[in-house]
Amino acid sequence: MSKRPPVTFSPKAFLAKVGEGRSIGTYSADQPVFLQGDTADAVFYLQEGKVKLAVVSEQGKGAVVAILTPPALRVGDSMALRAVALGAAGDTLAGVPMRWQSGDESIVTVNPRSGMVRAFSPGTVLVRARGGRRSASAELTVLPAAVATLQVLGARPMAVGEMLSLHIRAVDSWGVEVDGRLVTWASADSSVAAVDPASGVVVARAPGLTHVTAAVEGVSARVPLTVVARPEPVGSRSDRVDAVIAAALRKGVEECYGALRGRDLGRIEQLYTPATKSDRETLKRLTRLLRAGGGTSIGQRTDLGPEIHTDKAAAQFAVELSWIDGSSNRRRAQPIFQADFERRDATWTMTACRIAGPSGL
Repeated sequence: MSKRPPVTFSPKAFLAKVGEGRSIGTYSADQPVFLQGDTADAVFYLQEGKVKLAVVSEQGKGAVVAILTPPALRVGDSMALRAVALGAAGDTLAGVPMRWQSGDESIVTVNPRSGMVRAFSPGTVLVRARGGRRSASAELTVLPAAVATLQVLGARPMAVGEMLSLHIRAVDSWGVEVDGRLVTWASADSSVAAVDPASGVVVARAPGLTHVTAAVEGVSARVPLTVVARPEPVGSRSDRVDAVIAAALRKGVEECYGALRGRDLGRIEQLYTPATKSDRETLKRLTRLLRAGGGTSIGQRTDLGPEIHTDKAAAQFAVELSWIDGSSNRRRAQPIFQADFERRDATWTMTACRIAGPSGL
């Protein structure tokens, strides 16, 4: 018996006999050849390799993917996201594998198979889930890490009639110092010393002892505050001494405000002398706004009451600032600047001029 010649298959010769609309295609390993729900208007012949057949649902193209609304996370948090495939009738389809993707991995990362997400920095990001040919996106918000510990700074004994600006040091659960959080202030006895609930500025009213409390995101701290009778009322000073002090304070305030109006960044940084990390961050924001040039407007100065002691003094003034933010919106703030002075022999010298309390920048 003679051997039959080997059978060879020529796709070109085969397709030449089939008719119009014929084509030869090459597909990668994960590329779909035909998706459930597509119009069945072609016949596929497999020349080489293999294909995997999977039925997503009885409803086919009516299936959709839905992500269960995720809650807001804080920096450092992790959680598993969930998504489901729904049929045309709204029923949940089992056995549909999901693939996950983060729109910005600097904010969150997500495990592509498990949907486990971890937050790295504050912001808003879109997280995408894909099941078969269907996909869905959900917005995920990441908040700054929660405040873990709080410390009130700046407290000292006060004389009746004095004003004092308190501030805080907040540390998150990762041991990192944070700022820009909303602080609420309260005094245990406002007849002794009253505190502005938003700014933390204390006014001493009568001799006695009270406690001032600061609260941030459910975490609080308090400090004792002693108020004594003023040993030397300002009215008992001689006119000449009052004039010397007033002239020194006025000169320092004008120097500080002049550097601000003139956008003299070098002089501003020299005068600012930051005492805390919060001071340093506020100075960075201020200098960044002043570098913006025409986009930042500096308003007129409003002088506030001075605070004068035997060897120290302070003068505060408010300035309205306005600037254009990253969304092209005009924003405004009215930070309070405080110029601090020390008496050295018979001369009053300005030691610092910086924003006191929340800046709003």
